[in-house]
Amino acid sequence: MDFFKKFLRLFKRKKINNTNIKNINKSMSKSKSMSKSISKSINKSMSKSIDKSMSKSINKSMSKSINKSMSKNMSKSMSKKYMNQILKLDSHNLNKSEKKSKMIQFINHQIDSYNNQKFNLRELVPKYKKRFFIIEIINNKIKVLSPNYGDRAKNTIILLLKMLKKYKVKNTILFINLADGNYYITNDVPVFNFSVPEGNHGMIIPEFDVSKVRPNKNMNLNKLYKQIIDYKPKEILNDIYFVGSASTERKNKLRELLSAESAPFNVDLSGATKVEMMEFKNHKYLLDLPGFKPWSIRFKFLLSTLRPIIRISLYNSEYQESGLWRLWFDYLLKPNIDYIQLTYDCDYENPLNGKMYEKIKNDILETYHYLEHNEVAYKKIANNGFKASKNINVNESLFYLYTLIETYTKRCSQKEIKYINKK
Repeated sequence: MDFFKKFLRLFKRKKINNTNIKNINKSMSKSKSMSKSISKSINKSMSKSIDKSMSKSINKSMSKSINKSMSKNMSKSMSKKYMNQILKLDSHNLNKSEKKSKMIQFINHQIDSYNNQKFNLRELVPKYKKRFFIIEIINNKIKVLSPNYGDRAKNTIILLLKMLKKYKVKNTILFINLADGNYYITNDVPVFNFSVPEGNHGMIIPEFDVSKVRPNKNMNLNKLYKQIIDYKPKEILNDIYFVGSASTERKNKLRELLSAESAPFNVDLSGATKVEMMEFKNHKYLLDLPGFKPWSIRFKFLLSTLRPIIRISLYNSEYQESGLWRLWFDYLLKPNIDYIQLTYDCDYENPLNGKMYEKIKNDILETYHYLEHNEVAYKKIANNGFKASKNINVNESLFYLYTLIETYTKRCSQKEIKYINKK
């Protein structure tokens, strides 16, 4: 029976081959203590190793041991990367003065990208009238100087009006890029974008859905947070979840590639509108994937779900980008404490090569296995993200917008903007 146990051990370790089998048979036949019946039964069980029933049981036991050792190895490698950071803080709380200090630093960093240039904002209007959504603020009132660009423009105006109702700003002119990408072509005009990658010039304005969340006209950022927090899931699926559209199909194809993966991945590209944001809480892990450009508008909502968020960020150093595509609230967050940050330098405008895709996929799986085997880390990062999300609210966005515009006007405007009455 010792030979039979030895055989099974070798089989489970995937070390069985023809030579092993011959050697075991030879040693077994030489053994006088082995009866013919035992020898026959062993040979019979060996010959039936290709039989379906035995194959299934062995494969099952092999896969269990492989998965166990794989997840254990992943947990070890991830511990160096995340454990010290995730377990470092019980929570990530910022007081009022800390928030303001971080905000001012974040804003000045954006304006520094224009190398202390001063602009004649009035003279730039005719040149960029067709390129940007241009708004003039005079005596705390808004005047649109360029054609209306639809819902994004309207929602941006709503946000500006709310800010002007609460704060008084100096007269100024704003050049707003309403597209997903940032304006990087020249730095001869100071531009407000929804997202700017590290290393590029440009300023970051709050996204168009802070004041009104699509498709519900009466839903703003604060109301949606409350809806997410109040929702109690009946069942939580142990998967890595994402739902959205196939917006990277003609670009890096990351969403499409991940949608073809088996469990624990659960990437649904049938459209995000079919799932309410609160229903994301039905899943244990949430993915934040790049869209048409390498940033996501939903990231701020995901943080309030009390689930670990795995944020995938792409950038291209060939475009003078040096890291994350930042959003207006990134100064309030700490990567790998409030959420898991995975960042990759690649050509995100074209399909990812096999090596890069495998790295992204394996890093996600590695993160999953690490958190699966570290319940304390799972809870800490989920709680930290939830607490951080409380700072990302309408009032914070209005104060940020006010501070950004005031700093921009002070540092970028060459001369005071005066009202021109055209009759």
